[in-house]
Amino acid sequence: MNYSSALSGDQLIVSLSDEVTFAHNRKFKEMIESIFGSDSKVAGKFKTIVFDLQRVTFIDSAGLGIFILVKDRSDKVGAKVILRKPPTEVRKMLDVARFGKVFTIED
Repeated sequence: MNYSSALSGDQLIVSLSDEVTFAHNRKFKEMIESIFGSDSKVAGKFKTIVFDLQRVTFIDSAGLGIFILVKDRSDKVGAKVILRKPPTEVRKMLDVARFGKVFTIED
């Protein structure tokens, strides 16, 4: 898993690529700290976190779990989470997990 993030107005755009799996647990924690941690350069500067998923090739249950963790943290700071442009196979996983009931998913 690779990621990059950038502020765009009051949105934090987080672009993910490659596989998002349990094997990337360390990067997940790094990403969450970069968004919400005490040393974060963007904490408090966004109202929405947009995960751009168009370059994700595979996601497993641990990858889905990271979005739940981010949602929990974002709820605490009053930010919304959007999952944007998931590829077909990733969208199937989101649908099976019923993520549409918890997140805004944009095609």
